[in-house]
Amino acid sequence: MILGLMTLGVSLQIWTSAVDCYVAHLMIELKGERSKERLHAVDQLADLGALAKKAVPSLLMTLDDPTAAGADRACLALEMIGADAVPELSKALDSKNDVRKSKILTILGNIGSDARAAAPMIRKALESEDVITRLDAAKCMSRIDPTDKDATRVLVQMLKQKERTRRFRAACALSRMKHDGEQAIPVLLEAIQTEYENNIDREYQLHEGWIALYRVAGNASKFAKDLESIYSSYGDKEEQGGILLVSSCAISKIDGANKQAMDRVKAGYAELAKYARSNDESWARFGFEVLQSMDLKNPEAAAVARDLIHDTLQSRHSLVRTLSRSLQRKLSGND
Repeated sequence: MILGLMTLGVSLQIWTSAVDCYVAHLMIELKGERSKERLHAVDQLADLGALAKKAVPSLLMTLDDPTAAGADRACLALEMIGADAVPELSKALDSKNDVRKSKILTILGNIGSDARAAAPMIRKALESEDVITRLDAAKCMSRIDPTDKDATRVLVQMLKQKERTRRFRAACALSRMKHDGEQAIPVLLEAIQTEYENNIDREYQLHEGWIALYRVAGNASKFAKDLESIYSSYGDKEEQGGILLVSSCAISKIDGANKQAMDRVKAGYAELAKYARSNDESWARFGFEVLQSMDLKNPEAAAVARDLIHDTLQSRHSLVRTLSRSLQRKLSGND
């Protein structure tokens, strides 16, 4: 037995050494002149996750990659490394470059509660003279610590911004907070009724607006009739974009007596699973939360849940894996 343990220990040392060598090789690739080579290195480091923690300084430099794809994938790789990347990310918030600082705050927010060690530096950013930095810092804290009073204060202030997009982003973040979420509702109501010139912006803001209303459902009951009326005003564009389903989910949670909304949700189980598979954190969480709130004794809902769990238990995203395990536990309790 002792010999077996010694052999296992040696094997682990060899394996760790091999991984370290591979990470070192990928760090060299990150400095390459060819964008294809850099993208390959970033993707491989993302797949390694926490095993690639030695590459964090190199990935931070890649946030300034001349190609948008390189910078975006570097963000994802740092998110995949997770908690081990937080100390370096926290130091990097001292950057004078507001664009770079915004990317880092987004990464920390997507890491979530594992990024709590960066809270002092994020709170420092909450006091920035730059309004976008303050908003990004507050959004970041809404994902890391939904009870943070400083972030809540900044988000409430941001609801008074003249610029509509800033108000909307602040309202969506405020909907995640444990306190004062109801103050976001008027801005969210404005957003889901607004006409947008760009169809992509329109679809995204309608999705985000209804998902935020789903989160603050407990404070939105007095708006139930208004929300059903807004739903009734939607047409083909909203149906194709999945917005009719998202709005029905919010309405059925806000108004439990609305049988029509609940029936619409039940008819969209498979569509909800698409949200849960999304790379967007808000949409993924929303999809899982709605499915968990359903009656999983229903054969159709249970079948969708099983397929979703099968596809997401090994997801690259730690949040999705966590949500998948939670859904699995509930499903097991209903079997």
